[in-house]
Amino acid sequence: MELLTPVEKKWLNNYHQLVFDTLSPDLDDDHKTWLKEKTKAI
Repeated sequence: MELLTPVEKKWLNNYHQLVFDTLSPDLDDDHKTWLKEKTKAI
């Protein structure tokens, strides 16, 4: 993570949020919890 620039980190965090927002409504609680962990901000 230390090799990423602030702009790259922001892009990745925004992408992770988009993925979570797009997929989570269709997931059960267990999968939603898993996805939230995998897409958390860095």
